[in-house]
Amino acid sequence: MGTGFILSMSFLAAVTLTMVISFQFQNDLLHLADPATQASLKSTQRILIGMYLIQAVLFVLGSVALVILVGHRKAGPYVALKRTFDAIQSGDTSRRLAFRSYDRLEDVSDSFNTMMDTLEPRLSDYGIQHREDV
Repeated sequence: MGTGFILSMSFLAAVTLTMVISFQFQNDLLHLADPATQASLKSTQRILIGMYLIQAVLFVLGSVALVILVGHRKAGPYVALKRTFDAIQSGDTSRRLAFRSYDRLEDVSDSFNTMMDTLEPRLSDYGIQHREDV
């Protein structure tokens, strides 16, 4: 598991523990307080429950969005490589690699594209042409 996931779960555990301690403290106060104060504490407790639920939902949604974003950034270059390799294997020798600038793999794509530019004419000398229908 990634460090981000572990940190997210640690943070969620800390928030949950804080919430449990807070509710336990409020329940202890409810037993000690007079009836007027009890009503006020119950109202405050309901507000806190709502706030904690909203916080938990936002945290989960943010974590999911972060996991999707990081996963896409990490897997994107591998998906591009696989698609390009599959296309070339299927006969589309005109296919070239293109990475996003933040993938930091421009050297790899430049080398691969130079190699394919060199190989493509040689392949045609052997009667291997790229297929247009791919």
